[in-house]
Amino acid sequence: MAKLVQLADSNFLNDLDQHLSHPAWYAKVTKLADQYLNSSSVPGKKDEQWRYTNLKWINGTRWTNVTKVNSGKVDQLLQSVNIDQNTIDLLCVNGRFVNPKNHQDVCFEDLKDVMTLPQDHQMNFFDGVRYRWLHDALQLNFNLKRHCHVVFLATDPHQWHNVILNTKVSQAIADNMLNISVVYPQSTLNLEVDTQLDQTSELNYMVWTAPDSKLILRHRSQLGKEARLKVFLYNFEASWVHETCHVHVGEKASVDMSGLLLPCKSHFDDKEIDVVHDSPKGISRQQFYSVARDKGKAVFHGKAIVKATAPGTDARQLAHALMLSDQCQIFSRPELEIDIDDVQCQHGSSVGQIDKNALFYLQARGINLEDAKNMIIKGFLEEVIRKLPPMWQETMRNRVAIHGFSAK
Repeated sequence: MAKLVQLADSNFLNDLDQHLSHPAWYAKVTKLADQYLNSSSVPGKKDEQWRYTNLKWINGTRWTNVTKVNSGKVDQLLQSVNIDQNTIDLLCVNGRFVNPKNHQDVCFEDLKDVMTLPQDHQMNFFDGVRYRWLHDALQLNFNLKRHCHVVFLATDPHQWHNVILNTKVSQAIADNMLNISVVYPQSTLNLEVDTQLDQTSELNYMVWTAPDSKLILRHRSQLGKEARLKVFLYNFEASWVHETCHVHVGEKASVDMSGLLLPCKSHFDDKEIDVVHDSPKGISRQQFYSVARDKGKAVFHGKAIVKATAPGTDARQLAHALMLSDQCQIFSRPELEIDIDDVQCQHGSSVGQIDKNALFYLQARGINLEDAKNMIIKGFLEEVIRKLPPMWQETMRNRVAIHGFSAK
């Protein structure tokens, strides 16, 4: 693996190899992943989806592997982020699912006949790492209406786990919810979430990441005819996040994607989104709001691709951002790529500071400067939070307040 020399100094690959074994049938996937990694390299400034990304922290970490589950640490971590264990349907601790509950969940061993390395142009280096050093995989089958909360948790610092979660929603199964919580303090989760929605099915999908966690997320989704997918990306408390989403929209199907980016200190949050319309009359929405402070960096690159085979498409993007310091950075790049005239497509983007007139108005009514700023920011963020299903809205408002935006 000569091209992986950029990570050699950290013993990154050797650390992943320790204490990790796969069943014999998985050897064919490992071989394909090795071939891919031998022909690829670590993302750099020339890679469009990684051009703003700093990966030096990988070289600066010696990765560990914790094989035993300490139930006391699990309880402590869940309590620290206010997750009630009674709300958890599936728990993945230190890279391993510990409680697949019923026949609707298919575990790693059951994926023997379907597990293979994706052969598409959207693959990146960390996809190869995920499949080569896969810790665990699970498939959720939504054959009936289902609300599922999946928690990924690392009990000790400096761990790196590669996990795959597949979701299949059967035809005409509506009002499904998949809530993913990532609790990885001082550790990294390299997660792939694949969602397949059959004809006329529905899924609400949300990802939230706890403070001081690092997340590499690849989301792939295929929507059948008249399927409905809503994606909520709320990883604003993590210290480092890189999310790549690739969605194919079927005939008369719709996808609605939204999220918040609130990087502070030296935190990094990157959203790279491709929504592909290759069937008629599809609908897509992308709405992402950013607030950066200190030395935080926020990146939004949302693309809507409309093929010549997709007349009647309605694709819209909206990205707004506030900068609260002179040292923060925000990169906002909504894009449209259209190969046909019979469409309704639009995009908008703005980056600025808090409106001074609004601040003056609030201060003139006796509100101090800090509370006035937070009131404006909370109102700004509320436009996105209101897109969440009601059952998740209050939780996200509380998390935003914990993250530092609250007014008396």
